[in-house]
Amino acid sequence: MGLVFVIGEALVDIVNGRAFPGGSSMSTAIAARKAGLDVVFFDYISSDGYGKLIEKTLKDNGVIIPECLLNDPRPTTQANAELDEAGHATYHFLAEGTANMSLTTDILKRAMAEYPAPDAVAVGSISLICNPGADAIAETVAEFKDKAFIYFDPNVRPTLISDERTYYDRVDKIIRVADMVKMSDEDAALIYGGCEDCRELLRPDDAVFVITRGSDGAEWIDGSATVRQPCFKVSVEDTIGAGDTFNGALLSKLSAFGFKGKNGERLKRSEAEISEVLEYASAAAAINCSRKGCNPPSREEIEGFLEARRRR
Repeated sequence: MGLVFVIGEALVDIVNGRAFPGGSSMSTAIAARKAGLDVVFFDYISSDGYGKLIEKTLKDNGVIIPECLLNDPRPTTQANAELDEAGHATYHFLAEGTANMSLTTDILKRAMAEYPAPDAVAVGSISLICNPGADAIAETVAEFKDKAFIYFDPNVRPTLISDERTYYDRVDKIIRVADMVKMSDEDAALIYGGCEDCRELLRPDDAVFVITRGSDGAEWIDGSATVRQPCFKVSVEDTIGAGDTFNGALLSKLSAFGFKGKNGERLKRSEAEISEVLEYASAAAAINCSRKGCNPPSREEIEGFLEARRRR
Protein backbone atom coordinates (compact mmCIF):
# COMPACT_ATOMS: atom_id res chain seq x y z
CA MET A 1 0.00 0.00 0.00
CA GLY A 2 1.04 3.63 -0.41
CA LEU A 3 2.65 6.17 1.89
CA VAL A 4 0.48 9.15 2.82
CA PHE A 5 1.50 12.39 4.53
CA VAL A 6 -1.40 13.90 6.49
CA ILE A 7 -0.84 17.52 7.51
CA GLY A 8 -3.21 19.25 9.90
CA GLU A 9 -4.63 19.43 13.37
CA ALA A 10 -4.72 17.01 16.29
CA LEU A 11 -6.97 18.15 19.12
CA VAL A 12 -9.39 16.87 21.70
CA ASP A 13 -13.17 16.75 21.28
CA ILE A 14 -14.95 17.51 24.54
CA VAL A 15 -18.24 15.58 24.47
CA ASN A 16 -20.47 15.63 27.56
CA GLY A 17 -17.46 16.64 29.65
CA ARG A 18 -15.21 13.83 28.37
CA ALA A 19 -12.12 14.34 26.20
CA PHE A 20 -11.65 12.26 23.07
CA PRO A 21 -8.62 12.55 20.75
CA GLY A 22 -9.76 14.04 17.48
CA GLY A 23 -9.38 16.71 14.86
CA SER A 24 -10.25 16.13 11.23
CA SER A 25 -6.66 15.61 10.08
CA MET A 26 -5.74 13.30 12.94
CA SER A 27 -8.90 11.26 12.41
CA THR A 28 -8.20 11.04 8.67
CA ALA A 29 -4.70 9.78 9.47
CA ILE A 30 -6.00 7.07 11.79
CA ALA A 31 -8.75 6.05 9.34
CA ALA A 32 -6.24 5.77 6.50
CA ARG A 33 -3.86 3.71 8.61
CA LYS A 34 -6.61 1.35 9.79
CA ALA A 35 -7.70 0.92 6.18
CA GLY A 36 -4.21 -0.27 5.30
CA LEU A 37 -2.07 2.72 4.31
CA ASP A 38 1.27 3.76 5.79
CA VAL A 39 0.74 7.20 7.32
CA VAL A 40 2.96 9.96 8.69
CA PHE A 41 1.14 12.71 10.57
CA PHE A 42 2.43 16.27 10.75
CA ASP A 43 1.33 18.60 13.53
CA TYR A 44 2.83 19.85 16.75
CA ILE A 45 1.70 17.64 19.64
CA SER A 46 1.53 19.35 23.04
CA SER A 47 3.35 18.12 26.13
CA ASP A 48 0.17 18.61 28.19
CA GLY A 49 -2.10 15.75 29.26
CA TYR A 50 -4.29 16.02 26.19
CA GLY A 51 -1.20 15.99 23.99
CA LYS A 52 0.03 12.79 25.60
CA LEU A 53 -3.39 11.23 24.98
CA ILE A 54 -3.21 12.28 21.31
CA GLU A 55 0.33 10.92 20.94
CA LYS A 56 -0.64 7.58 22.45
CA THR A 57 -3.73 7.29 20.28
CA LEU A 58 -1.82 7.96 17.07
CA LYS A 59 0.98 5.56 17.93
CA ASP A 60 -1.41 2.84 19.15
CA ASN A 61 -3.08 3.00 15.74
CA GLY A 62 0.22 2.71 13.88
CA VAL A 63 0.47 6.33 12.69
CA ILE A 64 4.02 7.72 12.58
CA ILE A 65 4.76 11.10 14.20
CA PRO A 66 8.09 12.89 13.58
CA GLU A 67 9.98 13.24 16.86
CA CYS A 68 10.65 16.93 16.22
CA LEU A 69 6.91 17.65 16.49
CA LEU A 70 6.38 16.04 19.91
CA ASN A 71 6.32 17.68 23.36
CA ASP A 72 5.47 21.21 22.26
CA PRO A 73 5.05 23.48 25.33
CA ARG A 74 1.89 25.18 24.01
CA PRO A 75 -1.52 23.75 25.00
CA THR A 76 -3.71 21.42 22.94
CA THR A 77 -6.61 22.80 20.90
CA GLN A 78 -10.02 21.90 22.30
CA ALA A 79 -13.26 21.41 20.34
CA ASN A 80 -16.39 21.45 22.47
CA ALA A 81 -18.91 19.28 20.63
CA GLU A 82 -22.66 19.64 20.94
CA LEU A 83 -24.82 16.79 19.61
CA ASP A 84 -28.36 17.26 18.31
CA GLU A 85 -31.07 14.60 18.50
CA ALA A 86 -29.80 12.93 15.32
CA GLY A 87 -26.25 12.72 16.68
CA HIS A 88 -24.96 15.48 14.38
CA ALA A 89 -22.14 17.45 16.00
CA THR A 90 -21.44 21.18 15.99
CA TYR A 91 -18.20 22.52 17.43
CA HIS A 92 -16.91 25.49 19.41
CA PHE A 93 -13.13 25.78 19.47
CA LEU A 94 -10.48 26.95 21.93
CA ALA A 95 -7.60 27.35 19.50
CA GLU A 96 -5.75 30.61 20.03
CA GLY A 97 -2.10 30.19 21.00
CA THR A 98 -2.22 26.39 20.83
CA ALA A 99 0.40 23.96 19.56
CA ASN A 100 -1.83 22.78 16.76
CA MET A 101 -1.97 26.05 14.82
CA SER A 102 1.76 26.78 14.84
CA LEU A 103 3.46 24.81 12.07
CA THR A 104 6.03 26.61 9.91
CA THR A 105 7.42 25.77 6.49
CA ASP A 106 10.85 25.20 8.01
CA ILE A 107 9.66 22.64 10.57
CA LEU A 108 7.53 20.87 7.97
CA LYS A 109 10.46 20.55 5.58
CA ARG A 110 12.71 19.31 8.37
CA ALA A 111 10.14 16.75 9.55
CA MET A 112 9.34 15.52 6.03
CA ALA A 113 13.01 15.07 5.17
CA GLU A 114 13.07 12.08 7.55
CA TYR A 115 10.80 10.00 5.26
CA PRO A 116 10.60 8.75 1.66
CA ALA A 117 8.61 10.80 -0.84
CA PRO A 118 4.89 10.19 -0.29
CA ASP A 119 2.41 8.81 -2.78
CA ALA A 120 -0.26 11.17 -1.47
CA VAL A 121 -0.57 14.27 0.72
CA ALA A 122 -3.85 14.98 2.56
CA VAL A 123 -4.74 18.35 4.11
CA GLY A 124 -7.75 20.30 5.30
CA SER A 125 -9.99 21.56 8.07
CA ILE A 126 -9.18 24.11 10.78
CA SER A 127 -5.41 23.85 10.28
CA LEU A 128 -5.96 26.07 7.22
CA ILE A 129 -7.68 28.85 9.16
CA CYS A 130 -5.19 30.13 11.71
CA ASN A 131 -1.66 31.39 11.04
CA PRO A 132 1.24 30.80 11.04
CA GLY A 133 0.29 27.19 10.36
CA ALA A 134 -2.30 27.85 7.66
CA ASP A 135 0.05 29.62 5.24
CA ALA A 136 2.86 27.15 5.98
CA ILE A 137 0.63 24.20 5.12
CA ALA A 138 -0.68 25.83 1.94
CA GLU A 139 2.86 26.61 0.76
CA THR A 140 4.08 23.11 1.56
CA VAL A 141 1.18 21.44 -0.25
CA ALA A 142 1.77 23.53 -3.38
CA GLU A 143 5.32 22.13 -3.57
CA PHE A 144 3.88 18.61 -3.96
CA LYS A 145 1.98 19.50 -7.15
CA ASP A 146 2.74 16.88 -9.81
CA LYS A 147 4.96 15.04 -7.31
CA ALA A 148 2.28 13.39 -5.16
CA PHE A 149 -1.50 12.94 -5.21
CA ILE A 150 -2.97 15.94 -3.36
CA TYR A 151 -6.21 15.30 -1.44
CA PHE A 152 -8.07 18.24 0.09
CA ASP A 153 -11.05 18.26 2.46
CA PRO A 154 -11.77 21.88 3.48
CA ASN A 155 -14.16 20.81 6.27
CA VAL A 156 -15.12 24.46 6.80
CA ARG A 157 -15.63 25.66 10.38
CA PRO A 158 -17.23 29.13 10.05
CA THR A 159 -17.09 29.90 13.78
CA LEU A 160 -13.28 29.97 13.64
CA ILE A 161 -12.93 32.16 10.54
CA SER A 162 -12.17 35.78 11.38
CA ASP A 163 -10.96 36.84 7.91
CA GLU A 164 -13.22 35.21 5.34
CA ARG A 165 -11.50 36.67 2.27
CA THR A 166 -8.05 35.44 3.28
CA TYR A 167 -9.39 32.02 4.27
CA TYR A 168 -11.41 31.40 1.09
CA ASP A 169 -8.53 32.68 -1.07
CA ARG A 170 -6.31 30.08 0.62
CA VAL A 171 -8.92 27.36 0.06
CA ASP A 172 -9.15 28.32 -3.62
CA LYS A 173 -5.38 28.11 -4.06
CA ILE A 174 -5.30 24.61 -2.60
CA ILE A 175 -8.22 23.48 -4.76
CA ARG A 176 -6.26 24.63 -7.81
CA VAL A 177 -3.32 22.34 -7.01
CA ALA A 178 -5.36 19.43 -5.63
CA ASP A 179 -6.02 16.20 -7.52
CA MET A 180 -9.13 15.44 -5.48
CA VAL A 181 -11.35 17.73 -3.41
CA LYS A 182 -13.77 16.06 -1.07
CA MET A 183 -16.31 18.27 0.65
CA SER A 184 -19.71 18.02 2.28
CA ASP A 185 -22.71 19.64 0.64
CA GLU A 186 -22.56 22.18 3.49
CA ASP A 187 -18.96 23.04 2.56
CA ALA A 188 -19.92 23.33 -1.11
CA ALA A 189 -22.67 25.78 -0.20
CA LEU A 190 -20.20 27.93 1.76
CA ILE A 191 -17.43 27.84 -0.86
CA TYR A 192 -19.36 27.80 -4.14
CA GLY A 193 -22.93 28.61 -3.21
CA GLY A 194 -24.01 25.00 -3.86
CA CYS A 195 -22.97 21.65 -5.33
CA GLU A 196 -24.31 22.48 -8.81
CA ASP A 197 -21.70 25.25 -9.08
CA CYS A 198 -18.92 22.66 -8.75
CA ARG A 199 -19.93 21.20 -12.11
CA GLU A 200 -19.99 24.62 -13.77
CA LEU A 201 -16.48 25.39 -12.52
CA LEU A 202 -14.89 22.10 -13.59
CA ARG A 203 -12.40 22.15 -16.46
CA PRO A 204 -10.62 19.09 -17.97
CA ASP A 205 -7.47 19.67 -15.89
CA ASP A 206 -9.30 20.31 -12.62
CA ALA A 207 -9.48 18.16 -9.53
CA VAL A 208 -12.06 15.45 -9.10
CA PHE A 209 -14.75 16.57 -6.65
CA VAL A 210 -16.38 14.15 -4.22
CA ILE A 211 -19.42 15.62 -2.47
CA THR A 212 -20.85 13.94 0.62
CA ARG A 213 -24.51 14.58 1.39
CA GLY A 214 -25.05 12.94 4.78
CA SER A 215 -27.96 10.52 4.65
CA ASP A 216 -28.34 11.20 0.91
CA GLY A 217 -25.03 9.52 0.10
CA ALA A 218 -22.01 10.72 -1.89
CA GLU A 219 -21.28 11.91 -5.41
CA TRP A 220 -18.16 11.83 -7.61
CA ILE A 221 -17.95 14.69 -10.12
CA ASP A 222 -15.26 15.04 -12.77
CA GLY A 223 -15.02 16.34 -16.32
CA SER A 224 -16.59 13.23 -17.84
CA ALA A 225 -18.65 11.45 -15.19
CA THR A 226 -21.01 11.94 -12.29
CA VAL A 227 -21.43 8.85 -10.12
CA ARG A 228 -23.68 8.63 -7.05
CA GLN A 229 -23.45 6.29 -4.07
CA PRO A 230 -26.44 5.85 -1.71
CA CYS A 231 -25.89 6.04 2.03
CA PHE A 232 -25.77 2.77 3.95
CA LYS A 233 -28.52 2.63 6.55
CA VAL A 234 -27.26 1.96 10.07
CA SER A 235 -28.33 2.79 13.61
CA VAL A 236 -26.52 6.10 14.21
CA GLU A 237 -24.80 6.77 17.53
CA ASP A 238 -23.33 10.08 16.33
CA THR A 239 -21.63 11.55 13.26
CA ILE A 240 -18.33 12.56 14.87
CA GLY A 241 -15.49 11.68 12.49
CA ALA A 242 -17.74 10.34 9.72
CA GLY A 243 -16.24 12.59 7.05
CA ASP A 244 -12.70 11.91 8.25
CA THR A 245 -13.31 8.16 8.16
CA PHE A 246 -14.65 8.57 4.63
CA ASN A 247 -11.40 10.38 3.73
CA GLY A 248 -9.13 7.66 5.06
CA ALA A 249 -11.04 4.81 3.43
CA LEU A 250 -11.28 6.69 0.13
CA LEU A 251 -7.52 7.25 0.10
CA SER A 252 -6.94 3.57 0.85
CA LYS A 253 -9.16 2.39 -2.00
CA LEU A 254 -7.65 4.90 -4.41
CA SER A 255 -4.20 3.63 -3.44
CA ALA A 256 -5.25 0.09 -4.26
CA PHE A 257 -6.11 1.22 -7.81
CA GLY A 258 -3.07 3.53 -8.06
CA PHE A 259 -3.43 7.20 -7.20
CA LYS A 260 -2.55 8.32 -10.72
CA GLY A 261 -2.26 6.73 -14.12
CA LYS A 262 0.86 6.35 -16.24
CA ASN A 263 3.16 9.36 -16.46
CA GLY A 264 1.34 10.97 -13.55
CA GLU A 265 -1.74 12.13 -15.48
CA ARG A 266 -4.82 13.27 -13.64
CA LEU A 267 -7.03 10.71 -11.95
CA LYS A 268 -9.10 8.77 -14.49
CA ARG A 269 -11.41 5.95 -13.44
CA SER A 270 -14.14 3.86 -15.02
CA GLU A 271 -17.61 4.24 -13.54
CA ALA A 272 -17.32 0.73 -12.06
CA GLU A 273 -14.08 1.68 -10.28
CA ILE A 274 -15.57 4.98 -9.07
CA SER A 275 -18.58 3.12 -7.67
CA GLU A 276 -16.30 0.71 -5.85
CA VAL A 277 -14.27 3.56 -4.33
CA LEU A 278 -17.38 5.42 -3.16
CA GLU A 279 -19.00 2.25 -1.82
CA TYR A 280 -15.90 1.42 0.23
CA ALA A 281 -15.58 4.91 1.72
CA SER A 282 -19.33 5.11 2.43
CA ALA A 283 -19.26 1.76 4.20
CA ALA A 284 -16.41 2.93 6.43
CA ALA A 285 -18.29 6.12 7.32
CA ALA A 286 -21.46 4.15 8.09
CA ILE A 287 -19.59 1.83 10.46
CA ASN A 288 -18.06 4.84 12.22
CA CYS A 289 -21.51 6.42 12.66
CA SER A 290 -22.74 3.24 14.35
CA ARG A 291 -20.16 3.80 17.12
CA LYS A 292 -19.67 6.53 19.70
CA GLY A 293 -17.17 9.21 18.73
CA CYS A 294 -14.63 8.88 15.96
CA ASN A 295 -13.73 5.20 15.76
CA PRO A 296 -12.80 4.29 12.17
CA PRO A 297 -13.08 0.64 11.11
CA SER A 298 -10.24 -1.57 9.97
CA ARG A 299 -9.94 -2.79 6.38
CA GLU A 300 -11.23 -6.19 7.50
CA GLU A 301 -14.28 -4.60 9.14
CA ILE A 302 -15.10 -2.61 6.00
CA GLU A 303 -14.77 -5.64 3.76
CA GLY A 304 -16.86 -7.74 6.17
CA PHE A 305 -19.57 -5.06 6.26
CA LEU A 306 -19.76 -4.96 2.47
CA GLU A 307 -19.76 -8.72 2.12
CA ALA A 308 -22.65 -9.02 4.62
CA ARG A 309 -24.62 -6.40 2.67
CA ARG A 310 -24.10 -8.22 -0.63
CA ARG A 311 -25.46 -11.43 0.87
CA ARG A 312 -28.76 -9.82 1.78
